[in-house]
Amino acid sequence: MNFVKRIRICLVICLVLVVGCSIALANPMVNIVNKSGNDIVIYDTGVNKSAITLKDGQTHTHQLPAAASKRIWIANKRLSTIESGGQPSPFNLQADGDKMVSFFEYTVTRNAYTINLSYVDYFSYPLTLSFIADQTNVCVKNFEYGFKSFSQVATALKQQGSPWNQLVVQGDNGVYRIYGPSLVWETGVRNGIKALPANLQTFYSALPPDGTQLFDTHTKDTHTNNDVWQHYAQIPGFNVPVEPRLMTVGYSKALLSNSSVDKNKKHGFYIFPKDAQAEFTNLQNSNTMTVTVYPYK
Repeated sequence: MNFVKRIRICLVICLVLVVGCSIALANPMVNIVNKSGNDIVIYDTGVNKSAITLKDGQTHTHQLPAAASKRIWIANKRLSTIESGGQPSPFNLQADGDKMVSFFEYTVTRNAYTINLSYVDYFSYPLTLSFIADQTNVCVKNFEYGFKSFSQVATALKQQGSPWNQLVVQGDNGVYRIYGPSLVWETGVRNGIKALPANLQTFYSALPPDGTQLFDTHTKDTHTNNDVWQHYAQIPGFNVPVEPRLMTVGYSKALLSNSSVDKNKKHGFYIFPKDAQAEFTNLQNSNTMTVTVYPYK
């Protein structure tokens, strides 16, 4: 083999290695599919404050930037709070509280990414998440994590009666929203019950008067999001770990009764803080995901 041929072969090998490495290190892609029945507006706080409008039935393919703890917001209208560097306040109609809003969160590094759906605080649009590759216990290929119907979750909460039915706002001031208990408790503790809408004041007031509704029975300065779930898991007669108990009552029951779990018993979305069956961590950046947006009513 002459010298020129050897050089050519070396160049080809180098090119293959460079291309292969660039593919391996490329940031993850997300396909956002709009099945909401109406146009939606998308914001990625890891990129900029610009809105992307996605028509019903269409898909937007988006590359996530290298960033930590960022959100992609889905809304029915443009969000002035995001565009001014803030974020929506679900209790303030002047701060996009009158908009239908949901979000998912991500962190991207050079070699891997983490993504999660969170229903700890509140939501309007149900979102689901699926992946093109199976990574053992992290995710199952082509499994659709999440639930597809706002109205079915709302009905499940209402069927459990008071106070769980108070977490549903369905049409008041044109708003469709379901609140998570953690947000209600934390807002009531830190900002006072008057900071809550009337229906959520009812929810908050219906909880045990001994202080255990507040995240912590000792001082109001040391509240942790998980304490209240620990309390409800330890009701006499339910001598079981935290999660199994929580999956059978109230908010958790309503969300899980309208979704499925994968072969690893993972439901794939946050219901309460420190939910062990929620987060997708250390996924390969080549594992493209699809987020599907479903109707808020």
